[in-house]
Amino acid sequence: LRLFCRAGGRPMELVPWRLIVPEEAYRVIGGPDGQIPRIAKETGARIDDDSSGRLAWALGSAVLTVHGTMWQKRTAGRQLVDSLFGLQGIEPERWAAGKGTLALLLPSAARP
Repeated sequence: LRLFCRAGGRPMELVPWRLIVPEEAYRVIGGPDGQIPRIAKETGARIDDDSSGRLAWALGSAVLTVHGTMWQKRTAGRQLVDSLFGLQGIEPERWAAGKGTLALLLPSAARP
């Protein structure tokens, strides 16, 4: 899966991924001692977290924006999702059998 923003039909850059994280989950994985800085360091992805900006306020949740190569985003995204499902009591190996909630936002420019 490769997502590009297009300007005049030309690929520009890979689109960052945004994950909506409920405030109670963000308090556990966010902050300087949370899992987000560790995941960013291990994967090389840049993870911007916003828990007080306009978008976070409008959604009532923190917003994580993951930047990097496709590999960095996939690896960081997988670790973030594992962490979020873990907070809901779902083991990463049992995603298909569990029930949880995850939201991922993509800009309209990423539509085919």
